[in-house]
Amino acid sequence: MREEIGSEALAYIQLAVYEMQKAKTSDAPLIELQQVMDELLTFWGVEDDSIENEHIRNLVKCGKRIERLDL
Repeated sequence: MREEIGSEALAYIQLAVYEMQKAKTSDAPLIELQQVMDELLTFWGVEDDSIENEHIRNLVKCGKRIERLDL
């Protein structure tokens, strides 16, 4: 899937990781965690817009929902 998930989208995942690390030491971690949610939602938006192949986009969305059910 790496070929389909672009560097721009992966950058948002990295930003979310940075925000989670900041939240560990923050006096107000909920603010940083809100940023994490924003970055993750942006990742999914970029993915939905950038994957042109409908079958691959559906596979990614299916995996996302299966992961959610597993939680």
